Amino acid sequence: MSVSHKTGVTRRKQNVTMFLAESNVGHKVCRPGDIVVNTMWAYMAALGVARLEGLVSPSYGVYRPLDNNALDDDYIDSLLRTEAYRSAYLSRSTGITASRLRLYAGSFLSIPLLRPPLPEQRAIVRYLDYVDRRIRRYVSAKRRLIELLEEERGAIVTQAVTRGLDLNVQLRPSGVEWLGDVPAHWEVRRIGTLARTLNGATPSTSNASYWEGDIAWITPEDLGKLDSRYVDRSARRITEEGYQASGTTLAPIGSIAVSTRAPIGHLGILRTAACVNQGCRLLVPASEVLSEFLHYALVSTRDTLSSFGQGSTFSELSRHRLAGFRVSLPPLPEQRAIVEYLDTATADIDTAIARASQQIELMEEYRTRLVADVVTGKLDVRDAAKLLPDREVGDNWPEGGLLADLPDGDDGIPESPVEGLTIESEVPR
Repeated sequence: MSVSHKTGVTRRKQNVTMFLAESNVGHKVCRPGDIVVNTMWAYMAALGVARLEGLVSPSYGVYRPLDNNALDDDYIDSLLRTEAYRSAYLSRSTGITASRLRLYAGSFLSIPLLRPPLPEQRAIVRYLDYVDRRIRRYVSAKRRLIELLEEERGAIVTQAVTRGLDLNVQLRPSGVEWLGDVPAHWEVRRIGTLARTLNGATPSTSNASYWEGDIAWITPEDLGKLDSRYVDRSARRITEEGYQASGTTLAPIGSIAVSTRAPIGHLGILRTAACVNQGCRLLVPASEVLSEFLHYALVSTRDTLSSFGQGSTFSELSRHRLAGFRVSLPPLPEQRAIVEYLDTATADIDTAIARASQQIELMEEYRTRLVADVVTGKLDVRDAAKLLPDREVGDNWPEGGLLADLPDGDDGIPESPVEGLTIESEVPR
């Protein structure tokens, strides 16, 4: 079994090969109802209640309730993973740095535990289960909507960057499978002939003088938003000393950063001079290529570009293979016209994607806050839980549900049973 702050206590995936012990000697047995704590990551709330019998790491803490009839598994699992309890784990963990913090048994067992009567625990679980299922349906529908919008956007972009804007233009075979036919007057060029490709590097992480400087240092995580064309900041920055020591190259504004390790193919046009780590490469377009057009061209072939990755341990797109990737290139005036058209044609779609993404984020924040308020007694849901219907067939929703199964309500927002719900100003005594 494994323990994480996202999933709690779950069966270890069969394809996990890293950090597996040579034998199970010294491992601990956990049984259903046991609280299992990842001692090293407890400050991130990496713990939960076990639902299956299994083995866990010798470094984990396994805590068995003294009275099996005093605690509801689902209630305790939700309570112990709230932000308030996470803060308690952090304050009681000991260690020099965050990576070395440990929450030992004595400190964990000293934390006060909220324990309402068992019937109230079950009412809380019933209420949260009902609301959570409806939120999952809502989020699933929004994610499906985003997928459909991205498909529509991709079709518009692909049509423009491979066929142009003139529907009557004469076409010819490109000689490239993923490009198909292209306008007869367009060129088919390797990226290496359209832009300089620059590698990235990472300064030594152990030298503090290399970090927290003024130079943007792009990583694949900074390119994670597929609907964001431009990159004007980075999560980490390096100093001039770190830049000189790393051997990476500072690229000018207008260069395109490409993630070349998983996920391969995420892109961003630099709005600030920046360098990249070894998980990215930089393209510095030549004068006859618009950065925005090349960005659109690469976005339209992202899946194909990703398939060019190679490697046994992890997939990586080499500098040579990136430089050899081919795209269709119209004359510069036509590039400008295509970019202007696509900026207009995709603007509403981009807005809709951003809105749906924000709605998902807000709904997940709402769920987190609701759980915290209910399990700590700030919201009394006993009467509300009595009004809830029994589970219906199909209520266990997987991610990626169908749009036809939206929650009730014209706007798709899940209705929350509030009749009989009481707001408490403090934790019940």
